[in-house]
Amino acid sequence: MENSFFRKVIDALVYLFVVIFSVLYIIPEYLLDVEKRLGFDFCSHTVLIPIGQFLMLLGLAIALWCVFHMSKYGKGTPIPSSSPTELVTTGPYAIVRQPMMWSLYIVLLGEALNYGSILIFVWVFVLARFGVLFIDRYEEPLLEIEFGEAHKKYCESVPCWIPDFKRRNRG
Repeated sequence: MENSFFRKVIDALVYLFVVIFSVLYIIPEYLLDVEKRLGFDFCSHTVLIPIGQFLMLLGLAIALWCVFHMSKYGKGTPIPSSSPTELVTTGPYAIVRQPMMWSLYIVLLGEALNYGSILIFVWVFVLARFGVLFIDRYEEPLLEIEFGEAHKKYCESVPCWIPDFKRRNRG
């Protein structure tokens, strides 16, 4: 049991560093450095900075909301080594099937506005394209295998990418 717990902790740290830290910090910092070296001067307008900061906090709040629902209702986490054992259809998952991806995109859009970065803005769209391919070709088929008919019904009632804010049972 201790070995399993240790493995999950290591997996969580690797996931957080490789996925979250890289996508939200390392790559944007690199892109900002490239802009600086190329002489790009896209100073963020003072009105856009608080909007960017608000979006970053909003994305964080959505991610935490997702983690709460995965933990409480799915008995798992977003980390692949301890993924949910129950299909989560409440909270943000009642609005859209990919709220964690939305939270990521919202944080990055906030970073783009906060730093006035065209390259981070482009990074959001590159990442979104990768996300769509990953979800459509890997995650959705895997969830259908894992959760069967329940996942099919969920897919019929909740959109994958465009949030439906009129849905009930958000919890």
